[in-house]
Formats: sequence, C-alpha cells, structure tokens
Amino acid sequence: MGDWLMAPIEPCDLVISCMVMEHFDDEGQRSFICHGRNCLTADGTLIAIVPGSPAHWGIEDEIAGHYRRYSREAAISVFGKEGMDVVHLAGLTYPVSNILFPLSNFIVKRSESRKLSLSMVDRTKQSGIRGVPMKTTFPKFLGLLLNEKVMYPLHIIQKAFGQSERAMVLYCETKRSQV
Repeated sequence: MGDWLMAPIEPCDLVISCMVMEHFDDEGQRSFICHGRNCLTADGTLIAIVPGSPAHWGIEDEIAGHYRRYSREAAISVFGKEGMDVVHLAGLTYPVSNILFPLSNFIVKRSESRKLSLSMVDRTKQSGIRGVPMKTTFPKFLGLLLNEKVMYPLHIIQKAFGQSERAMVLYCETKRSQV
C-alpha cells in the first residue's frame, strides 16, 4: 500500500473515489482530482461519491476528519477548476438520511466523541474502522427490517428526490473537459 497521489500514472478507463475527497485540504483535493484526471484515458470517467449538503455538517464529519461537505454547485466548480466536467450528478439518501440525522449525531457523539482529540490524519485513518452500535453494526434480529426487500420503497423515494439540494451524499460522474 502506498500514496496513490505519488503512484505513477497508469492510463485507465475508470477511477472511483468513494468518500475520500472530503478528507483533503484544498491543495490535497486539487492534487487528488488532477491525479485522477491524468490517470484517465481520453474517454475515461472519474466517479466521486462525496458528502453533500453543507447544512448537515455534524459530529460525524468532525470525528471522521472531514474538511468539507459539498453542495451541488461546489462539486461542479471544484471539478471544473481541474479540467473535469460533471456529466451526471445525483443526490443519494434524501430524505431518509436527513430524517435520521439527529439520531445519527446522537449515536455517533455517544460512541465516538473521544476521537475528537485525535489529529485530522488519525481521524481520517480511523474513519473507515468503525463499529458504532445501531449506526454501523446492528443486532441480527433487525435483519428482518433492514433488508433489501423491506427497504426497497425507501430506495424508490430516495431516487425520486435525487435532485434535492439537501441530499447528504452526492454521486458525481465526471469526464475530462473538451476544451
């Protein structure tokens, strides 16, 4: 394992970034997008999934070492500044995440607030190592409710609200600008 930003450029058709960009300061974010762009073949695609709705900044962002959440306009702008066009942008998880947001903040604060004393780097490193009861881990009996079939109506509702400014997760599909 190493630093992807320092890795040699290897042309590829697809780069996927899932909940990574928010962990970089402005310069790191710029470097990350540029490296991703430079890795793409002429017709390649960079997909980024990032936290959306800056109004929903919460304890989880602090604990995870985030520098930002993205509005739709900010996502388009940050990619555009680095020579990438957003060709598809969709909000994910609205309104379900928004309804559960206060409960989520309560659970995370209770379980992980000790992480606030860590450095931003250490918070980022630990952001993928989580065992938060009733947030990331659930008792087996809840599988009767938390499964694909029961949750499918919520999936349909969330798809219907894919253009909401309040979506707490954004899916950004980008291509090199044709300048």
